[in-house]
Amino acid sequence: MNVDYLLVADYSGIFLFNGAYTRPELSYKIQNFWFGLDRTTFRKIELVNDSVAQILYCVLPTGTVLVGDYNNGNDSQNIRWSKWTFNILITSIDLIDTSTLLLGANANGVNQSGLYKVVVDKTNDSLYDNVNTISNVKIPDPLIKNSISTTKC
Repeated sequence: MNVDYLLVADYSGIFLFNGAYTRPELSYKIQNFWFGLDRTTFRKIELVNDSVAQILYCVLPTGTVLVGDYNNGNDSQNIRWSKWTFNILITSIDLIDTSTLLLGANANGVNQSGLYKVVVDKTNDSLYDNVNTISNVKIPDPLIKNSISTTKC
């Protein structure tokens, strides 16, 4: 797949860069939410763009995943934002095989740390823990999205 732009996250939002930074930023609708994030932890933010499904995943320092669905257009007015919240701290994300997400997790309990394999439309996923044991676990349904406020004040 050939994509002719970059996605950049900074203190003021998530931007599309195609030779120039687009304004307003992609995260314009959730500006209050974005500005509420702790700026001292912004180095931990990770972006993954699924250009086939047209979904942007953003791992936040809070351990949640901000999800931007841009099937209706990759601009500030048409992108639809939601938040995936888990009972574990998500620290990283990777997209493989066009429909499988790998979520890196860190938890206080050793049995919850590791890689979670999330397949689209499936909720009984696999956990690869830090001793390479594979076990099936039930994680929160990633298709049930908790909406965040899209009201700009």
